[in-house]
Amino acid sequence: MAFVEVQKGEKGNPFRRGRRTTICAGERLLVRSGKYEVELANLRLDLRQETVILKGTRSDYWKRADWTDYRESETTIRYRAEMRQINAWLDDAPITWHDRVYTESVVDPGDRLLRRYFNNGSFAEGGRLFGGFWQGLTKAERAAGIRINGDPVVTLDYGQMAPRILYALLGRSRPKVTNTPFRPRVLPRGNEEAVLRDAVRRR
Repeated sequence: MAFVEVQKGEKGNPFRRGRRTTICAGERLLVRSGKYEVELANLRLDLRQETVILKGTRSDYWKRADWTDYRESETTIRYRAEMRQINAWLDDAPITWHDRVYTESVVDPGDRLLRRYFNNGSFAEGGRLFGGFWQGLTKAERAAGIRINGDPVVTLDYGQMAPRILYALLGRSRPKVTNTPFRPRVLPRGNEEAVLRDAVRRR
C-alpha cells in the first residue's frame, strides 16, 4: 500500500541495453487521486527549479558527463532569468495534444519545462535547450498531434542556419554563386562546414 512504486534501472554497456529507473503511482496514491478527482492536468513542474545545467567532461565515450557545480556570475544569472521567462511563457501557452494520435509512450502536454545545458565544464560550449514533451516525438507525431490555439503546427527546417545568421548580422546577402553559403575561395574545399563551425566557436 505504498504511495509510489519504484523499479530501479541499471546502466547499459556495449553488449547490453540499459534500463531507466521508473516511478509510478502506488495504490494509496491512486485511491487518493480518485477520491479528490486529481487529474494529470492538475499537476505542474516547479518553474523555480534549476534550469541552467553545466556538465563536466565525459571520462569515456560510453559514459554520460555528470552535472557539476559552478560559481554564480552575471552570465549565469542572466541565463537563468531568460529560462524562467521562456518556461513561464510555455506554461501559459495554449498548447494541446490531439489524443487520437498514436504514440508508443504516453504524451503529457503539461511537460513543458526546458533546461539549458552546457558541456565540458564551460559555458562557452553547448547551450542548447532540452526538455518538453515534443522533443521525444517524431516529426510526424508532432505535426499530427500538437495544437497551438487549436491549430496544427508545421516544422521549418533551414539548411546552414549558422552562416545564414552570420550573414544577417553583417547585413549582407549570402553568395548566389553556389547552393551553400560557403565561399569556395575562402574556406578549404570539402570541409567548409567543419572549418566554419570551429571558427564560430573560437570567436
